[in-house]
Amino acid sequence: MANCYHHLSKHSLSLRFAKESLELSSFESQDAELFAIAATYLRILKDRVYLGWVLSGALVFAGLLAYISGSSFVFIELFHVPPERFGLYFGTNAIGLMIASQINRYLASRVPSELIVRSTLPVAVAAGATLLADAYTGFGGFAGILVPLFCFVICHGFVGPNTTALAMSPYGAVAGSASALMGTLQFVLGAASGNLVSAFGNRSAVPFAAVIAGCALCAFVAHLTLPATRRAASTQSSG
Repeated sequence: MANCYHHLSKHSLSLRFAKESLELSSFESQDAELFAIAATYLRILKDRVYLGWVLSGALVFAGLLAYISGSSFVFIELFHVPPERFGLYFGTNAIGLMIASQINRYLASRVPSELIVRSTLPVAVAAGATLLADAYTGFGGFAGILVPLFCFVICHGFVGPNTTALAMSPYGAVAGSASALMGTLQFVLGAASGNLVSAFGNRSAVPFAAVIAGCALCAFVAHLTLPATRRAASTQSSG
């Protein structure tokens, strides 16, 4: 009987040891996995080319979100556009964005992506600067706001898809991490731009226009920070 009890005790200790070993191995595996994920994000963040493309697209996207968050106040409160007419203007800009996206789809197989971005960003800057100048001086009235705003909005249809493709192209093996990081940066900048429009609201269209113009200018500057050799490589690989 004592011998049987001795064997059962040894078996119980062996099972407990095996369980503790498995738990320890599981913890070590989780730590290694977390470390690998963190290392992947850090490697991507250190890539100046990736960040250049992501920020170029994310800042134009942030300007688009500033437009979405502030346009109702500017149109309805400042220019006394009837609410039902506001929907018409908002829908027109949305249709313009859709058309731009379809044109970009046609160009994508014929024109290098980097060339599309490089050609579109100055248009976004010009549209933002015109919007800010018109908002500050009152030149053109409502049309002075509506026309450059439309031009800025459609720029996203060209910049967004191409900067995404250019940023993601070297990261097929870790596409999920690169995409998640891109989405996080886009929505952080978008939330910041919307909050800036609200925070600096002063019963004029100037803060609204200034945030959009600033987003366009920063997007253009982010593109200029791309290393020239890697920019050329991206052009060749996307052409």
